[in-house]
Amino acid sequence: MTYGLNVYNSSGVQTVNDVTTVTRIITTFTIAAGGAASGSLNIPQLSGAGRPWVSAYRSSTSPIEYISPNFTVAGTTVSWNYGSAPSSNRCAMKVFVGVY
Repeated sequence: MTYGLNVYNSSGVQTVNDVTTVTRIITTFTIAAGGAASGSLNIPQLSGAGRPWVSAYRSSTSPIEYISPNFTVAGTTVSWNYGSAPSSNRCAMKVFVGVY
């Protein structure tokens, strides 16, 4: 299904046609604080849907120095890795996965 933005003037002439670079969120998920050092999630909806992107944030305002994971996307799999960060420093993350 095509998605995007089409704008027409009062004469019905199309003035904007942007159906290739509009982003959309496919799914969201949460990574628990202090969990495994790495993980992955298969997201079948990424197959052929466009160029994938990942955005994540932590909502904690704790003074503890939390470490955010590195994210990669390969095919329909989103993976994350905290590297050598101790489990007490692995923050909970709300993750958004989408395409554009």
